[in-house]
Amino acid sequence: MKKTFIPLLLLLAAFSCTSNDPKQASANIFSQSDNTTEFTTDSISIKKEGLGGDFSATIEMPTSGNPLLVNSINEWISEQLGNSYEGDVNDVKQMLQFYAKLYTTAKDTTRLDTMWSDGKYAEEALDHDYRIEKIYETPKLVTFSVNAYLYYHGAAHPGTIFNAQTFRKSDGRRFGWEIICEDNSYADDSTYVPLESKLRAGIAKHFEVANEDDLGDLLTIEKSDISYNFPRPQTIPYLTKDGLNFVYQQYEIASYAMGMPSVTIPCEELPLLQAFKRELK
Repeated sequence: MKKTFIPLLLLLAAFSCTSNDPKQASANIFSQSDNTTEFTTDSISIKKEGLGGDFSATIEMPTSGNPLLVNSINEWISEQLGNSYEGDVNDVKQMLQFYAKLYTTAKDTTRLDTMWSDGKYAEEALDHDYRIEKIYETPKLVTFSVNAYLYYHGAAHPGTIFNAQTFRKSDGRRFGWEIICEDNSYADDSTYVPLESKLRAGIAKHFEVANEDDLGDLLTIEKSDISYNFPRPQTIPYLTKDGLNFVYQQYEIASYAMGMPSVTIPCEELPLLQAFKRELK
């Protein structure tokens, strides 16, 4: 993959929602044909240092394809970077320069005498590092992910946020929870029960515990919720070559040391996703 690097001079903050009606989406998810324009990507990187913290990003961005898809992906990229850029999202270079300046500039220059030992502005120094890349593609769908690394200077440890989004190539549509729950239901709805049991079993497998009851000693959620109301992730699921993937963020169900637990459920185990499997053969 071709690499492009943007040098910047030293200078003296990410999870997606879907639009459209969920019931209509569930009826049309697999019916629209793909645009014939070839979808290609390229990688662009940026690094910048400043009193407000350091900023770096490596972005795999669309370079050609259905304009609806390209625009949808670039809008999503801007949202992951902070969603405050008001320019042309399809000018990714300009977008990155905007966020680099935003995150490296000290907001209150009246107190610049308060500095960390590394020269960063003590009141708000926050490093941002982003890795956005394509992680799965088929003739009809493409999935992008973002790893966001955030570090407050003086904090005990950094924080990491992971998010991913599956797009339909024919129109740039983003897929969310309606893929698996037609009414976008929550955990107290009967349509969520089959998924709940699979998430619970998947987390037990992730932590390599033989008995799901033993999860109570590992997770930070109420023990009663483990058996009867296991939470679905705050982050929407996304499609991979192995099935639908679910990721829990740091602190969401476990301690920081436990990382970001994840569960992958094969398409054939999820009725609505069987249509994905048929379409993508």
